[in-house]
Amino acid sequence: MSYPFVQASRDRAATGRSIATTLSGIGLAVGLLVARLGMGVPVPVAVPPAVPSPVAVPNPGGHPGGGGHWLSIPADAHGSCFVTGSINGGRFDHMLLDSGMSGYLGLGRNHAARAGFDPDTLSYDQSFGSANGEGRESEVRIREFRISIGGSSFVLHDVPAVISEAAVFAPLVGIEILQRLGLRLAGDHCEIRLP
Repeated sequence: MSYPFVQASRDRAATGRSIATTLSGIGLAVGLLVARLGMGVPVPVAVPPAVPSPVAVPNPGGHPGGGGHWLSIPADAHGSCFVTGSINGGRFDHMLLDSGMSGYLGLGRNHAARAGFDPDTLSYDQSFGSANGEGRESEVRIREFRISIGGSSFVLHDVPAVISEAAVFAPLVGIEILQRLGLRLAGDHCEIRLP
């Protein structure tokens, strides 16, 4: 006996490709790239709009250590917050603040060159598993990571990072950096503190 609903639920990537084909077939101008949720298996998602402008807020929610400039970053329709930053001098307009990513930074093969690495010479000798599947990545060191908003900057040097063998949607800013920024998720926005 055949259970077509079981087969359909097993192939989520095919479902994503089907949706992408349908969208392009009806003439919607939707740019599709590949995202790796939690640095897992690639899944198609739409390109986010331009990074919304952060708004300065007075020590929101009574954060401890209220020094620095607190900024409120509007979330997109999916509740994700993006910032513009640089890695080794290469500019990235959409860096996802990913509180679910352990570590510091996660990039895809498609971001390697802009961050100063040759994707063809990286070893990809580390394997990882996530809720989305398994993959391979290369461990690297980032000379300089920077987020600059207005007159404030947050800079880290000699930052551990991983570059996935697969292309990913956006560089991920992981929990090790987000804790230093005092990240707070608050409904339709994220709050971070820059010095």
